[in-house]
Amino acid sequence: MDFKIEGTRNGITAIQLDIKPAGIPLDIVCESLEHAYKGRLQILERMEQEISAPRTRNGINSLQLATLKYSNDDLRHLIGPLGASKMKIEEETVVCARMSVRDGELSIIAKNKAVMEKVQEKVDLIIGRPIEIGGVYKGIVTSIKEYGAFVELNGGKNGLLHVSELSHEPVAKISDVVSVGQKLSCICIGLDLRGNIKLSLKAATSFRSKIPKTQIRLLKLGMKVTAKIREVRACGLVLDLGGGIKGMYRFEVTGRTKKFSTVIEQVST
Repeated sequence: MDFKIEGTRNGITAIQLDIKPAGIPLDIVCESLEHAYKGRLQILERMEQEISAPRTRNGINSLQLATLKYSNDDLRHLIGPLGASKMKIEEETVVCARMSVRDGELSIIAKNKAVMEKVQEKVDLIIGRPIEIGGVYKGIVTSIKEYGAFVELNGGKNGLLHVSELSHEPVAKISDVVSVGQKLSCICIGLDLRGNIKLSLKAATSFRSKIPKTQIRLLKLGMKVTAKIREVRACGLVLDLGGGIKGMYRFEVTGRTKKFSTVIEQVST
């Protein structure tokens, strides 16, 4: 006979009974329930000695679950031959994370937040993320030219960091600011029809240092905002959105005077 009883101090929540005979006497059932109740109380008392209430979720040491969407080609690239790349990532986390792939989705289960961030960073390094204007991306400087530096972003995509976007201060020599092999965090400030990526280091620096995180979360693509024109430059307008947040309204310089007045009128309204 296999008789399993589950419950709390107040009563029974589940019963499983497997027997070969056609039935069992009622007194045996009652005796089994009594023994199960005594054993259940002992287990509950021992459990309450260790933890008397559910743990509060602090977001750091709790189990993490993430589901990310990628193209099937990207997922095949992540898995690698015979799953080698996937297994390598799991091994590097000392088996504290597991990944599964199904129908264009990547599911990651990690022991805690630190492990989850480590796994996602490795995934980004192999696959990369979709490049969007305003997004912050990590990359490595691969070459330096007279007009700027080329940065290889996660996933093998390359962007141009123009000399004018290196620093808020005048730059006499690009190598004084960045060097080949240096890791950077840049903001994407432009994408053209040919897929060329324009990056800015100075925008990323001011973005991280001046804008509170609580205010950054409030800014979303497509959101309508009211701003004051603080400065007119050759490349566009410097706008003050309030709360210490500044933005850049860029435009092509064709017919300068007419273009400036048109843009200023549009932004002011």
